[in-house]
Amino acid sequence: MNKKIDRNYLEIHSLNDLIESKAPLKNFEIKLIDPPNYQLNKFFYKNIGKNHKWIDRLAWGEKNGLNTQLVKKSKHIY
Repeated sequence: MNKKIDRNYLEIHSLNDLIESKAPLKNFEIKLIDPPNYQLNKFFYKNIGKNHKWIDRLAWGEKNGLNTQLVKKSKHIY
């Protein structure tokens, strides 16, 4: 069975297209999780991706899994 999958990407072509948002709450903070937390990464991957059929990386183990990919691609979860 074949199923058509549409992929959509956020593209920003000009900073003039951005709409300013409200300032965050005063008690809001962002902290880098270092070292990356495998269980937290897997939780986000499963829960954000469940409606999008993100299952390809769920079988990856901790040593070669999402943490490795995050480090290799210089992406972080805050």
